[in-house]
Amino acid sequence: MVVLLHVSAQNYHAFGPRWSAALVLDSLVRASVPIFFMLSGATLLYRDESLGAFFRKRVLRIVPPLIFWSGFYLAWLAYNGVDVGNWVVRIVSGPTMYHLWYFYAALGIYTVVPAMRVFVKGAPPAVFAYVLLAWLAFSTLLPTLETLWADSGCLDPRPGALSQTWYLGQWYGYGGFVLLGAWMVRRPPGTVRGIALFAVGVACTIAASWWRSHAVGAPCESFFVYLTPFVAIAAAGLFGAFVSMSAFQSPRWLRSVSDCTLGVYGLHAFVIDPVLPRLGITATDGDPWLRPVAMALAAFSLSLA
Repeated sequence: MVVLLHVSAQNYHAFGPRWSAALVLDSLVRASVPIFFMLSGATLLYRDESLGAFFRKRVLRIVPPLIFWSGFYLAWLAYNGVDVGNWVVRIVSGPTMYHLWYFYAALGIYTVVPAMRVFVKGAPPAVFAYVLLAWLAFSTLLPTLETLWADSGCLDPRPGALSQTWYLGQWYGYGGFVLLGAWMVRRPPGTVRGIALFAVGVACTIAASWWRSHAVGAPCESFFVYLTPFVAIAAAGLFGAFVSMSAFQSPRWLRSVSDCTLGVYGLHAFVIDPVLPRLGITATDGDPWLRPVAMALAAFSLSLA
């Protein structure tokens, strides 16, 4: 889903014959990154381990890939004549390629996971539900509405005057998805209901993005932001549908692919551009619906190999 998101985005930034397909495909896969965080909540928040063990495992899981892929893309930029400056400063300062932001976000969220563990283990269901509803209201719905009311064009949703006055925006962003994953894995909504929620979230993302883009006269990504209500609904629905299914033993091939997905995430941007275009494979020609899907499959497969 993440690979298809980055492929289809190439056709979204200008109105034309490929825009509608890009709008639908991108809306279909927007739930992917929130589900990453929800998986972390489902798998981490109910564990019992010491602080030292937790941080040792998480640092070893995230920091070496962060350093490696940051260096990889800095080397590529330098090879193409970009002045990258001091590599250490660049890596510490932020992502060296657009998709590497996730590593930084994950590390930041891990710093509060121990406190989240205490909360999920001791909070009564009503308090847990209240916190999630408050997060949905103040971290997703209110910033979106305030951006629309301010007529801010295609800016990402952000807290406005009301949120800043009352500090209502001081909630926990992507950390809310972590808590939501912990909630849903213990209280699955049912597969049919989850798929229905996903469909509603996707349909609303398509409709809202179409409306906003035509209202401002240019393709607009305001409703593509992960912390917007419709994306959150789609993510909760799809995640809920999967955790509602009967458990089964994963086949060996699936476990092998799973072990490689962090590497696929790091490499796929390089495969999308420049590798596949140099092989004559791009998303900007061919069938606007099938070509991006085929290119995403090719990028995933080549990265996996």
